[in-house]
Amino acid sequence: MPVLVNTRQELYDELSTAESSLAIVEYFAKWCKQCTESEKWIDQIEHEHPNTLVIRVDTDILAGYAKKMKVKAVPTFHFYSKNKKNARKSSRKPSAAPKSKSNEEQEKKEEVVVTVTADPETTVQEPEKSENR
Repeated sequence: MPVLVNTRQELYDELSTAESSLAIVEYFAKWCKQCTESEKWIDQIEHEHPNTLVIRVDTDILAGYAKKMKVKAVPTFHFYSKNKKNARKSSRKPSAAPKSKSNEEQEKKEEVVVTVTADPETTVQEPEKSENR
């Protein structure tokens, strides 16, 4: 069963328990139809991979944090291993323009490193901006 967190501290505490296993953080909203549909996929993942931790973050409750983590659509999934974000999968509106190849390559080069500490304000390090932008 996914863990629903309501504060940043709860999120950091849950991520710290998954030091050596995969953690999936789903950013969702209760009004989002796709978010409801993703619950079946999450249940299947948890059934097939019992050591995987699934954490759900309601973007209406933690709106500021979701913005800081650059969540622009729901559902958005962040995948963590050893407390580092390794991948991200986001829902996009059909009308959204596709990204150019150079933008996709630049996004792949950027990495957000998450280190779980006691102070939630210091746990997220934003990627450095390249001078080519």
